[in-house]
Amino acid sequence: MIMDNNHIKIFNFSEIHGSELCFRKILNLAICKERPDAIVINGNISGNKVIPIHKPHKSQKTKDFMECEYEGKNYTFSNEEEVNKFMTFLAAKGDYGFKCTPIKYELFCHNQTERNKIIEKQKIKRVKDWLKIIDESLLDNYSKIFFVPGTDDPFEIDKLLEKNKKVFLLNNKIIHLNEKVTLLGFSYSAFNSTNGIPDQFRYKLFYRNIDETQILIKFDEIVKRYEEEEDFSNAIFYIPYPPLKTNLDTISNGKNYSIGSKKIKDIIKSYKPKYSMHSFLFENKIGKIGKTILINPGSEYYSGKILFEIIGFNDGEFYNYPNVTEPFPNINMPNDPENSEEINSTFFNIILSNYDLIPYGGKYIKRIKEINDNLKKDSKVTSKEETIEEIKKYLDKL
Repeated sequence: MIMDNNHIKIFNFSEIHGSELCFRKILNLAICKERPDAIVINGNISGNKVIPIHKPHKSQKTKDFMECEYEGKNYTFSNEEEVNKFMTFLAAKGDYGFKCTPIKYELFCHNQTERNKIIEKQKIKRVKDWLKIIDESLLDNYSKIFFVPGTDDPFEIDKLLEKNKKVFLLNNKIIHLNEKVTLLGFSYSAFNSTNGIPDQFRYKLFYRNIDETQILIKFDEIVKRYEEEEDFSNAIFYIPYPPLKTNLDTISNGKNYSIGSKKIKDIIKSYKPKYSMHSFLFENKIGKIGKTILINPGSEYYSGKILFEIIGFNDGEFYNYPNVTEPFPNINMPNDPENSEEINSTFFNIILSNYDLIPYGGKYIKRIKEINDNLKKDSKVTSKEETIEEIKKYLDKL
């Protein structure tokens, strides 16, 4: 891939963790008037929390239609509409609502193998749904969108991204944006039991974890696939897992300890890219290894808010944009709420109302085009407000 222009703007996101709202905001960025040349989502695309919403057991004397437990509380629903609204809320936060029978619920709770299958199926389904929206929504000019999957992403997701013609899988490969700027994605990690990390966090639970000794071998395999001698001085590395003992890999949990990879640190020292983008931890952090600038954009996916870092390239020189809060109007609400341990009604309503600002896939885009075409002719719709009302009426019928 070669871009003709020598002026490139790249928006960098990390760890959207299945958040439908974050995805829609990023999609909106890709098609807006001030869209960047490239968007890179580096790190976990998928979320991890599946919420079974099940029919009550026959032994229960209740008129409830369905019920579930979420964030330590029990919730009941009287009809399908209430269930679907709740599932929309869960998806916005990056969780997965799973409608099931009482028997399936028991299997989910007590059979680890069955639970793993259900969780993986939910992750894959959401990415399929997103790619369908992308196919329908990205109609004309739009940003090039790159994905680098993370430890929580099943390998089936790579296959889906690779097949799609409107996005790019930047996973264990090198892509040239133009004659100067190179992107390299490397999805492997080595999160293991060293440094006193508890057993439940050992690397065997993740899809893309390998032993630390294999990291450099896997990376060199990527570079060797390209015939020319690569100069990485104008490269941006996208490696979700952080390098060891840097600003980007420290966890504070009673005591500070580093979770990063020494081999990834060695790779950065050896290849000396201009930037190395990381994720895995949610805090926004900046660091350096030699002259290489390390960046973790951070993540607040659980509140539907997106964080990002912008890298520009102009006439042979890289530069950082100011850390602005909004690339375009309404990408984030002025007062996005913090995550709550219980379902806060304000939080619930703000997340759902955000959907009015975000494209509803191709049907929404096509409807806007129809209305705009009518405006140019002789339509009764004469203002932006009326246009929005027309769209909402249309969506209500879907």
